[in-house]
Amino acid sequence: MNTSDQALKLYEEGLAPPDFDTGTIWPRRDHGELGSDLWTGADDWGTDDKFYIEAHKFFNAVDWQALALIATDCRDGIQCSWVGTDKFSMGQTYMVRRLDFVDGVRWVARLRLPQEATFCSIETEYSRGAFEIEVASMKFFKSKSTIPVPELFAYDRDPSNRVGAAYMLMEYIHGTSAYDLRIANSEPSLFGTPEQDERFRQQMAKIQAQVLAFRFPKIGSLYYDEDTENFFIGPDMVTGKGPWESSADYYRDFTNSLLKDMAARYPGDAEKTSPFYYPVLLNHLMGIYGKNSKGPYSLVNRDFGSHNVLVDNDFNIISVIDFDGVFAAPPEVGAQYPVFTGMHVDLFKAEKSPFTLERIEQTKPKLIKYRELMMKYEAEYTDGNAAVSDLLGSRAAFIYQCIDDCSKSVGTKDEKLRASAIEMLREYAEA
Repeated sequence: MNTSDQALKLYEEGLAPPDFDTGTIWPRRDHGELGSDLWTGADDWGTDDKFYIEAHKFFNAVDWQALALIATDCRDGIQCSWVGTDKFSMGQTYMVRRLDFVDGVRWVARLRLPQEATFCSIETEYSRGAFEIEVASMKFFKSKSTIPVPELFAYDRDPSNRVGAAYMLMEYIHGTSAYDLRIANSEPSLFGTPEQDERFRQQMAKIQAQVLAFRFPKIGSLYYDEDTENFFIGPDMVTGKGPWESSADYYRDFTNSLLKDMAARYPGDAEKTSPFYYPVLLNHLMGIYGKNSKGPYSLVNRDFGSHNVLVDNDFNIISVIDFDGVFAAPPEVGAQYPVFTGMHVDLFKAEKSPFTLERIEQTKPKLIKYRELMMKYEAEYTDGNAAVSDLLGSRAAFIYQCIDDCSKSVGTKDEKLRASAIEMLREYAEA
């Protein structure tokens, strides 16, 4: 029995629903639990695991009392305390604790993890200006949009401060990521009931389209100048380069960045030469199928998905979190479906298993419906123009997805990337 069949069997037996994106089995949770009630610290890893050890090492090194005093000063002396002596939540690059004030107001402290405590084995996007970009993006969307964003009260990007880590103090939102809540309490491929799922996807599309409505003359990440209180486009956090005036220049530097990352990942490994071909080949394909845009460029949240939206128990979106992936991007980058929503566009003619082929067919109506929603909402926010959403499902959008896959998961997808790239080249040559 394969992983997917096992997942379905366990679901049918009432033990746990399958995760339609990864095949992982998760335990059910109490439907009434939300927010910090579900925080488990680093307990998802064993006590001997590297990340468990590094997380607790970081937790013990932080001066939590100093951070609580900073929060008290922000509120003119109103006292506060941490919830639980060692209760926290972990993200890929951060740790979060809840802070309660005596008057009932609740905040969270979000602390940037050191490199050794993250999932990033080499210096990549998470160590290049991510803190500044997240601060800028939260301020931008809070002040210029109706997107639900936590209010940011204080921050310090310097890890050598008296707290001992870069931190943000922000509004506490009593919700749970849609990804976690779906895994815990929903049928396969649904966010809640069919009605809740439809409403959730509409809300996702509306948020994604509103982000696209903001346009800038260059490609790059979003920053905030504290002296002038202006927002501007600067170096991209993934490559450390930019900003760029043309999409061709951006893809060239993105490709070179991927090659350097692969060289660092596989130093002197003769058996790992094939991944080096893919970025170059895909960049060539982008030159064929993409448009060498000269701007303006829409804002995009590269990490937008069900894991980065907080919902209530009815899957209504109450907040968007994690903004370090926001940048002004070529149109193909914006024409991506939200991740972890069961709307992954599978690699071009590379899937062969009956289970996967069946899932692809079942996914098609969702892709069509979401594209229709995106075109509707983008047109509403941009006076009738839905140029980015129109590219959802296009060859150029798929090629960018493949380039992005190169940066995340060489190894298991090597053969699929190769097959997809060659098939698209063949398609072009035979046209």
